[in-house]
Amino acid sequence: MRNLVFLLISTVVLLSSCGNEPDTTYIGNWYTVGESKASTRNKVASFTIGDTIAYFIGGYYYKNKEYWRKDVWKAKINSLNNLVWTRIDSLPSECLIRTGSVAFAIGTKGYYGLGYSGQITGKDSAKSYTYLSDFWQLDPSQPSGSMWTQMADYPSSSNGIEGAIGFGDNVNNIGIVLGGNHDMMINETYTFDPNSGAKGTWTEQNGTSLQYNGNGRMNGSSFTIKNKTYVFGGINSSNEYQYDFFVYDPSTLSWTRLNDIADKLQNESFDDNYTMQRIYGCTFVLNDKGYLTLGYKSGILIDTWEYNPNDDRWTRKTAFENTARNYATGFAISNRAFVCFGSNGSSYYNGVYEFQPDAEIDDYDN
Repeated sequence: MRNLVFLLISTVVLLSSCGNEPDTTYIGNWYTVGESKASTRNKVASFTIGDTIAYFIGGYYYKNKEYWRKDVWKAKINSLNNLVWTRIDSLPSECLIRTGSVAFAIGTKGYYGLGYSGQITGKDSAKSYTYLSDFWQLDPSQPSGSMWTQMADYPSSSNGIEGAIGFGDNVNNIGIVLGGNHDMMINETYTFDPNSGAKGTWTEQNGTSLQYNGNGRMNGSSFTIKNKTYVFGGINSSNEYQYDFFVYDPSTLSWTRLNDIADKLQNESFDDNYTMQRIYGCTFVLNDKGYLTLGYKSGILIDTWEYNPNDDRWTRKTAFENTARNYATGFAISNRAFVCFGSNGSSYYNGVYEFQPDAEIDDYDN
């Protein structure tokens, strides 16, 4: 199934360059910031620590052959209000190159692993593909050369997965990983406690209140607002785009289903014209609201949506205002939100774009 999905996406991406967006004017504006110091790539794993520093791991690039990145970067806002990039410790040699990984922060440390890999056979080229279950900790407080530590492997019965959803619960100091794919859709929920044992401990949560209640899926999306994490999107084993929408509450260690993210006539005053179903959605949180943009569903999407957890409602905002792209990365630090990286057919990007959700659209800024 993995190869079928990849081929379908690749075919349509080559035909899609500007997305599909109606002429209606929405609130919100996108500004071109510049380029990251990291080279052009897609499928970059990312997390933020302390809402002030974002970390970016690996990625993928193709030009006549495959290049799977192992470099790691951090970005923060400096005293001049500029976004600055710094390279830090690359992934260790024992950590294979990969895409489809999970990445999240717990406290002051980041965690990264799982995914789908090509073994290194030369200068970052890739062959001999395999699913991965290894898991790693990044401690940026450590000196250069010693930031990465290998933790306990993910123990799923599938022996490695790609496209899972992973996030940190910073109330209970655990990580949560759900779903994913290993030539079949996985519907398992595991927690990771980094403070249990020498390398952390994974615990299967199927049958407990912590078990995710939605369908098995891969390449879904999530964002965390005031410690609550919202999970949605992705596709199931039949390549059907998922419309259910759940929130995880760390105070009760449980899940609640919210209103669906599709126009299903579930409540006509609520979901009319909702189009949030997709894979590879690009998300971030700003001013206690969640945002979704880009992604893929029968072509690259450029629409942008704002979620208000106070009334469980979505509002459409200005669509992404640059070249349509897939596999991009969204992040928010120091009360500013950005999108970077991604690809469209044979074109790969490292441009950075800032989104201001309450600004009036400016036809001349991009």
